[in-house]
Amino acid sequence: MSAGELLYRVLLLAVSAGWWLPMWLSGRLRALAGLDDSRCVALYYHTVRQTDRARFAWQMDELLRLARPVAADAAEFPADDRRPCAMVTFDDGFRCVVRNALPELLRRGIPAVLFVPAGCLGTGPAWLAGSAHSDAGEEVLSADELRMLPRELVRVGSHSLDHVRLPTLSDEDLRRQLRESRLRLEHAVGGPVTLLSPPHGACDARVINLAREAGYTRVFTIKPELVRPANGRIDCGRCLVRPTDWRLEFRLKVLGAYSWLPVAGGIHGRLASALGIRSDHAERTQGAGSWPGLSGAMRNLR
Repeated sequence: MSAGELLYRVLLLAVSAGWWLPMWLSGRLRALAGLDDSRCVALYYHTVRQTDRARFAWQMDELLRLARPVAADAAEFPADDRRPCAMVTFDDGFRCVVRNALPELLRRGIPAVLFVPAGCLGTGPAWLAGSAHSDAGEEVLSADELRMLPRELVRVGSHSLDHVRLPTLSDEDLRRQLRESRLRLEHAVGGPVTLLSPPHGACDARVINLAREAGYTRVFTIKPELVRPANGRIDCGRCLVRPTDWRLEFRLKVLGAYSWLPVAGGIHGRLASALGIRSDHAERTQGAGSWPGLSGAMRNLR
């Protein structure tokens, strides 16, 4: 990690810690006034390798201490008991997640959803072919492996057919990606697939509208906003988490403290650019996505 990357990460952590205090005070005042303060933080991972398993296990223990785990398709959240709800999600459907994360989730009874590119089952990540990306050597789960997942705790969601940027497609091709990925996954798991995570975090109003038309009930972006189901929207933000996150980083993410990033617009993007931070590192550091207002430094995601 370069000095610039370290400084960027520390600055994000410091601002997030400062953001959390008034957010916490606001929640307590709302609770005292008898107002609803139900909120949820959706977390997303990509990989959990064998070397990450102990760190991931600690994170799940902390999640249980700080929050109330809920399924990603939950229509309502439990009544507020001074802890937010938390969803655990995984993009790309990599086999290492089932090997290393799933046992820890099952041991603690934490529900999760795996977003899988349905056209890549049982293969390597074709969207990373020929690259030096650290995930290029991973493998996507096969249809048989999806079928064996414990359905009482694990949901399977669509990550498109081919891990493409959905907003770049025509309406016809976009509908095909949404429809066929869902049908293939439903055939594999033997049950409904109603959750969608657009690859690369690339999502706009057209994607959301056509996803709703295709029968998806919730669309997960990578914009680190709090999830509030009462607002009637089907698009939900998520915050990027890595097993290698610092302990304070992880705690603040679970508590929703990184939700200031969308409010700040392109400020953090310009900060990353000024510090010479690569866009892929910036995205992996704070869970940013390609929402409107981001600077060019933040657009080329993984």
